[in-house]
Amino acid sequence: MAGLDAFAIPTAPGSAPRLSDELTEVNGEMVPWGLAGGRFRRWANMLGMPALAIPLPVPDGLPVSVQLAAGPGQDAGLLDRAELLPSN
Repeated sequence: MAGLDAFAIPTAPGSAPRLSDELTEVNGEMVPWGLAGGRFRRWANMLGMPALAIPLPVPDGLPVSVQLAAGPGQDAGLLDRAELLPSN
């Protein structure tokens, strides 16, 4: 994180699943959707970093979101940056 105020990464491996979807492919392996998403999010808790997920506008598609994270103790700055993202 040296030199970074914050960074953006995917919140999940793709757009929200349809109710009929039970599995998604991650690195060539079929895994339950919930577990797949967890792989994208749990690292922030493990490292004690503030992180939040923001839904992004997607015309005519299933919802997607982006995760923003910052260094420990940078919660306020992270919230300021989240306000800069487009909203629905």
